[in-house]
Amino acid sequence: MILKVGRSSRGAKAAASHTGSLSGADKIYDAVFNQLGILRANTFTEAFSWARALSLPSPTGDDTIIITNGGGIGVAATDECENSGIKILDDPQWLEEKFRSTMPDFGSTKNPIDVTGGAGVEGYRQAMKIAFAEDRIKSVIVLYCETAVTDPMDIAKAVKECFEESGRKKPVVVAMVGGERTRDALVFE
Repeated sequence: MILKVGRSSRGAKAAASHTGSLSGADKIYDAVFNQLGILRANTFTEAFSWARALSLPSPTGDDTIIITNGGGIGVAATDECENSGIKILDDPQWLEEKFRSTMPDFGSTKNPIDVTGGAGVEGYRQAMKIAFAEDRIKSVIVLYCETAVTDPMDIAKAVKECFEESGRKKPVVVAMVGGERTRDALVFE
């Protein structure tokens, strides 16, 4: 992973004034990084986030599950997984059997598992317990969109509790979208 500055023409000029040399054509760097399998972070925040993600245990297989309360964020994550070569578990009948009880009737058991905003912390808790317990699921992505009825801190606590109770070493990544309460939940330890 690398944070390479000087991407823009002005950034390259600024880098040259500080180092005494040109940063080089950015497309060349992108090609070299891609060929060598180097992840290029665009910001310090992204670099540190990747460093945290890379410190997770490696999945023991390909099947990833996404648990969410929002369809849009679930679809966006699915797109990113596909673009990044992350295999999403695709077995509609098995997913229906395992996850239907975690959500209202209008929720979706297709992966992403959309427990809906109405499922609350208990829907998340049930879905995460299944995801952490099932050997078929190799990694877990938990997404939360802030709602008026579910406190994001409760979701953060549930993720931590379910993961610790499972005793498993599956990688789990959590992303939350919302306001100040959600920001506080993201830094919960």
